[in-house]
Parts: sequence; C-alpha cells; structure tokens
Amino acid sequence: MNQISVVKDLLRFAQVFSQMLHVGVEVTYQNVVQVLAGAIVELERNKTKALRPGIKDDPETIMQETESNIITTLYLLTILTKLLKKCNEEEKFNVNRMVFMLNRLNVRLRDGQTFLHLACNAETPVDDFHTNDVCKFPCAETTRLLIQCGADVNAMDTDRNTPLHIIVNYHKPISDFMTLHSIIMDLTEAGAHIDCVNIRGETPLDSSATGSKSLFQLA
Repeated sequence: MNQISVVKDLLRFAQVFSQMLHVGVEVTYQNVVQVLAGAIVELERNKTKALRPGIKDDPETIMQETESNIITTLYLLTILTKLLKKCNEEEKFNVNRMVFMLNRLNVRLRDGQTFLHLACNAETPVDDFHTNDVCKFPCAETTRLLIQCGADVNAMDTDRNTPLHIIVNYHKPISDFMTLHSIIMDLTEAGAHIDCVNIRGETPLDSSATGSKSLFQLA
C-alpha cells in the first residue's frame, strides 16, 4: 500500500466514525482503537523518515504526510473521548497507554504545534466531510485526555506560544465559557507557566483576548 493511500484511509475512517456518531449509529471502542494504533504506527514512520530520509524521499512530502496524520489522529482522539464513558477500566487504561505513546512521540506540525496546542486551538483545521459534526476545537475533553497522559503543558511552538497562550486567545469566551474555563484550569493545574513569554514578549495574560482576561485571572 502506498503511503498517500494510508494518509487518506486514516482520514476516511475518522470521517466514517464521525458520521456514525452524528447519526446515532454505534461506534465501537475496538474499531476506533485499531485505527488509532495504525495512526500511531504511521506517525512513527513519518518521524523516522523525517530524521533519516531516503535518497528518493522528498522532505516536503514527508512533512505534508506527517501533518495530515497528526490532524487525523487528533480527530480520532476526540472521537474516543465520546466513547470513554462506556469503556471499562481495562479499555480506558489501553487508551491512556496509547495517548501516552503519542505524547512521547512528540510529533509536531511545521509551526511547532503539538497535539495539545491543536486541541486548544480554535484555528485547528477540521475536515468538513462529516468530521466537523463531531470534532470541534478547542475541545476540553481532548485537552484533558492529553494532559492526563503526559502532554507537556509548557511545550512551545515556533512562536514560543504554549497551549495556554493559544487558549486564552479564544475569541468566543462568552458563548463557550465552560470550554475556555475547563481548559485554562486543566492547563494551570497541570503546571502551565503563566509567566512564560512568547516570541513577541507576551505572557499568556498579556496576549489574552479581552473577554477571556478576567477568566484567566480567576484561574
């Protein structure tokens, strides 16, 4: 199977799972976990190729595949959060183990965003073929899952923005108060530095959107 088809196949699975959830058809934990396992394998392969490209490997193609797989994997994590309430302890442990592996892999977009940045970011791209019916960002549940499984809450993108910088710039603090509050609390309780400065010399409070500033101070 060529690698382009793998990228597309992973996305198709995320689309199908999203459509099923949206219309009320049961999505099984086992099916989603199997696809997530495949996505992790692909991301491991992407990282290896990026570090040690072959003679015929195109770095730009490798990066495009990596970014596509990262975004699709984020969709799968978000879909899994919808199923965790019905999972038994063994299944939850297995999910946590896999998410821990993802965090340890530390794959990023070309702008340095980690899975945690993306889960906090309203600008994270969402495929519009069914996926956007289920996956919306920022997502408090996906953020919490990543943090619980060892995501670095102080990781920086290429602009030195941490996930906290990202979420406090969310421009819908009133209409989505609970999401904003939940993510800020989870990040700060997990040790996110409120005095961390980005490339513009701004702390999260300095760069926060007007509507979220008071909420951030409360956290």
